Amino acid sequence: MPMNDDVSEEVPTTRRTPTRTSIRSTLEPPNALRTLDQARLLHDGIAILQSNGGGQTYVVCPAVLVRCWEPVLKLLLRDLDAIVYPGSPQVARIRYERLEPGTTILGGGEVIAGVWIHGCFVELGLDRSIRGVLKGRLGRLPFRDRLRHAVRNGIKQVQRL
Repeated sequence: MPMNDDVSEEVPTTRRTPTRTSIRSTLEPPNALRTLDQARLLHDGIAILQSNGGGQTYVVCPAVLVRCWEPVLKLLLRDLDAIVYPGSPQVARIRYERLEPGTTILGGGEVIAGVWIHGCFVELGLDRSIRGVLKGRLGRLPFRDRLRHAVRNGIKQVQRL
C-alpha cells in the first residue's frame, strides 16, 4: 500500500498532566466561589451546607448573613450530618456560589432573602439554634437534648430528607 507523504503525524513531545486547578475548574460550576470571605463580598454570594455528596441540602444562606467563623460553619454542618446520619458520616461539604433569589438548589433547598433550613430541622426545633450559630451567637448546636427527645418520640433517624 503506498504511503501518503503529504499527511504528517504530529507526536506530542510532552504530555500535560491535569493539575489540581484544572480538575477543580471542570468539576465546579462557573458561579462557584472558593471561600466564605469571597462570598461575603458579593451581594449574591450564597453558602450551601450539603451532605450525601451534594444530594441533600441542609441550609442555604446568603453569605452576608453568616457571622460565624468558617470552622464554626463546618462544625454546624458536621452536627447536622450527625443528626441525619448518626454513626454513619456522609460526604458533607460547604459550597459557596453566586446565585440569585428563587434559585432551586440541587439536593433540595432554595435561595431566599433569609436563611432556608430543611424542614426536618425545623420539626426538631433546631431552626433557632441553627440561626444562632450562623449569626455567631452560638459556637455549636445544643442538639443533644432535642435529639434525645426526638428519639424518645420515635424518630431514630431523620429519613424524611
